Amino acid sequence: MNKYLTVFSFSPVQSFIEASRKLKDLFTASYILSYLTKETAKDYQDSLVFPMEVKDDSNKANWPLANYPNRFVILTEEKVDCEKLKENFNNAWRGIWEKVLKYLKDKYENFPEDQFKLHVQNYFQTFCHCQEFIDRDKWKQLLDYKEDDNEDYGSNPYVYTYDIAERILGSKKSRRFYKPLFDKYKHGDHYPDGCTLCGERLHLALDWKELQNKLPKGYLAESEKLCGVCLVKRLAWDEVFSAKNQSEVNFPSVEEVAGIKFKKAFIDKLEKDEDLQKSIENIFELLPSKFKINTNPIFIKILEEDKNIPAIDKFASFVNIDSEVFRRFDDEFWLKELEEEYPEEIGKIKEAFNKLKQLFEREDLKGYRHRNAYYAILLADGDDMGRWLGPKKDFRGEELTDEFHKNFSKKLSDFAGSVIKDKKMPFLPVYAGGDDILAFLHPLDALDYAYEKVEEFKNTLWGKGSMSAGILITHVKSHLQMALKYVRDLEKKAKNFKRISQKGSLCIGILTHSGNFRSVVLNWEDLDTLKKLIEAFKSEDLSSNLAYTIREIKKLTDKNVIGSMLKRYFLRKSVNPESILSLHEQVFKNFFLDKHEFLASKALENLLDALYVARFLARNVEGFENVQGV
Repeated sequence: MNKYLTVFSFSPVQSFIEASRKLKDLFTASYILSYLTKETAKDYQDSLVFPMEVKDDSNKANWPLANYPNRFVILTEEKVDCEKLKENFNNAWRGIWEKVLKYLKDKYENFPEDQFKLHVQNYFQTFCHCQEFIDRDKWKQLLDYKEDDNEDYGSNPYVYTYDIAERILGSKKSRRFYKPLFDKYKHGDHYPDGCTLCGERLHLALDWKELQNKLPKGYLAESEKLCGVCLVKRLAWDEVFSAKNQSEVNFPSVEEVAGIKFKKAFIDKLEKDEDLQKSIENIFELLPSKFKINTNPIFIKILEEDKNIPAIDKFASFVNIDSEVFRRFDDEFWLKELEEEYPEEIGKIKEAFNKLKQLFEREDLKGYRHRNAYYAILLADGDDMGRWLGPKKDFRGEELTDEFHKNFSKKLSDFAGSVIKDKKMPFLPVYAGGDDILAFLHPLDALDYAYEKVEEFKNTLWGKGSMSAGILITHVKSHLQMALKYVRDLEKKAKNFKRISQKGSLCIGILTHSGNFRSVVLNWEDLDTLKKLIEAFKSEDLSSNLAYTIREIKKLTDKNVIGSMLKRYFLRKSVNPESILSLHEQVFKNFFLDKHEFLASKALENLLDALYVARFLARNVEGFENVQGV
């Protein structure tokens, strides 16, 4: 009996995810893509070769984690109808946008339904190929080999069938037809401008102020005007998926990611001080609803488990105050903005802020001030996936079979499950689909978490797996869409460095509030040196202005001279020369000499950027390590 291997994929993915103004957009976009894959393959769950379902019975918070990629592979004994798979996909997507459309039509009279459908119906493209099993001779014939290929790929027909199926699917993806959208809709006498979120389509032709007033608070920002696709992303969780998950999910802001270490530290203090608890409760009552949040259930779970506090509800007043309040209550510029925005409530706001000022003037609370305005985005991707599933045996050590492919998928599924279950540190996973991770963390947790996952991934794949990753540390006021593009570029830079250095790599970038950007690329074994450098700046063994004064050596070219000058600057700017000498040797070797072969003239710039990144993490990001109980 013949067998068939079917490969299915769809696009766009990256632009769909990155067009996000807030975390809710990002989570919902990732979840939609995962949902579409799962629904498309629903009739073939027992035939899936890739991906395997990620099972997580510990996810008590019902966090809407996306864990299916935008493709799947199925093995069947009968030919699969690709048109039926595409129909499944279109029905799943239609099921989402039709519910959003119905909701909007109920809210807004004369909603531009035709324009909305024009946007959503033409958005995704699907690609599918069903390949009957072939042997080596047929494979060579299809690829038109003119000479004998002596490479031993094995005798199992799976390796040849999978290879040709992927090649044909790739060729189908390359033949994309341009479908222009003749969007001539207008509101009143004016044609719409571009969508303020994605910029790819015109925004819907309607009165956006009126729609904003008719939707629940927070659904639309005052200046937002969205296209049909972006409006589906904004509303889909509340109007489509919340009922499916049977729970309310509160999406955090990046302010909460930046402030989670402060909240963890302060809860210790609250637990031992009932008067402090009452003071916080009084402040909570004074604050308008704008400053109150429904804390994300994963954050609650982290606080409960990390601090072993089952009765976390007794600190609800504190936990549900927006972290920005604790960070900016003494910011006069912010207070002026609030006076204009909330003239009727400014009296209570000022009273609450004054009480916070008095509170944090207490001697025992001076070490608890929350000033961190930065958070981290981690984007990691498994290396050499093409080689793992390619026709050659050398990387795997065995021929490619359907059993190996299924086992490989199961390994990736197990790894993704471990990402979901990991509650060792505050982090928010957005996507964990086998060899990919997208997560938000506190900056001081990002390096350790990334390294831990890389080691776990290596062990998952028989000690041979490696990952490359980008970590962006950016300000809470940075545009999320821009931040996602930056971290994607950092991951690509790490991937490129992996290709030339043949080692898994990490690229760390700093994007400040002013827009200044620096990045350093390193191999994973260099991470320990970077952490020592951070500690040297934090303990002031190294002067904070070292990263700037040392830049004059950029003009030098001789390696020995550069090494001598770097050593001189390290010693001159150090308050503890003896302890800093060995660190200088490691920094010079790991970030310059070892990278010179691959980065050439850019190696020196990479070393200087390593100093800048280390100094920034040491001086600009709070960790509360010195507060008792943290």
